Amino acid sequence: MKKIQKISDSEYEVMEVLWASDDYMEVAEVHNALSKVKKWAYKTVATFLIRLNGKGFLDVKKHGRANSYYPLISEEEYIKAQTEEFLQTIHKGSKRSLIAALYDSDTDNEELDELIEMVESRKKS
Repeated sequence: MKKIQKISDSEYEVMEVLWASDDYMEVAEVHNALSKVKKWAYKTVATFLIRLNGKGFLDVKKHGRANSYYPLISEEEYIKAQTEEFLQTIHKGSKRSLIAALYDSDTDNEELDELIEMVESRKKS
């Protein structure tokens, strides 16, 4: 798997807006979507988009003076890559260690049943 670098929490919030769209979005559209939860300036959003493009997360199309952005990495790909990085860094690659840490936490029986079901279905395939 290609290494996907970690992005900041703020960059992740910008990516969430883009992942929710099925098309390229202009800076103004991203800013408008984020303005419901963040009070970031237009220029701040534009800066995040430029950074994400530079990190290889976004494709950019120019039309006139406006830029439109589209994600090159899906949310699922990003989550999987960051989870794998966490597994390698914190648990030395041991899924057993990760599951043991989760089990020792406040995991309720319903969540444990779901985990067991996931493991059982994986074993059958």
